[in-house]
Amino acid sequence: RSRTIGKSVVADLNDPFNVATLSTEILTDDPARLPDEADAISMMGGDRLIRVENASDKLTNFIKDYLENPSETALVILEAGELSPRSSLRKLCESAKNAAALPCYVEDERDLARLIRETLQNERIGIDSDALNWLTANISGDRAKVRSELEKIVTYKGAEKTPINLSDVQACCGQ
Repeated sequence: RSRTIGKSVVADLNDPFNVATLSTEILTDDPARLPDEADAISMMGGDRLIRVENASDKLTNFIKDYLENPSETALVILEAGELSPRSSLRKLCESAKNAAALPCYVEDERDLARLIRETLQNERIGIDSDALNWLTANISGDRAKVRSELEKIVTYKGAEKTPINLSDVQACCGQ
C-alpha cells in the first residue's frame, strides 16, 4: 500500500531527488531530519515523498510535532510492522486530522492459498495440492514477499506450463 500511495506523489520510488528514505534510528539520532527532508525543494521540481521505514512508538513525539506544521508539498509515509491498538504512534495517526493509519493484515493460510492460485492462474500455470499446502505453510508475511516467491517459481518453470509440484516449490523457496 505504501508503494501505491507513494507512486501517487512520485513516478519513481527510487528517485534520489524527490524521495527520501529514513528510519526510526535516523530520526531519533537527528529529529530535525524529518521536517528538513519534507521542506526541501526538489532539484528537479515536483512534490517529495518521505518514507520512514520501521516506524515505531519512539517516533510518536517527533510525528506529533511534525503534524502541527506539515509540509504542503511532501507526503510522509510511515511504514511500520504490527502496531497494537495501544501503540502511541497508531493512536496519534488514527486521531489526527491530517494523518491516517492503514492496517495491513497478514493473510491466513486460506487467503494465502487463494492468492497463490489466482496469481498462478494469471500465468496459466496450475499447482498440485501438496505444493500449495507446502507453500501456504512456508511462505507468509506481506504480499510483496509472497509475490516475490511466486515470481521465482514462475521463472523457474519457464516456458514449461506443467503444474507446479512439491519439488518445484522446495527447489525455489527457502523455509
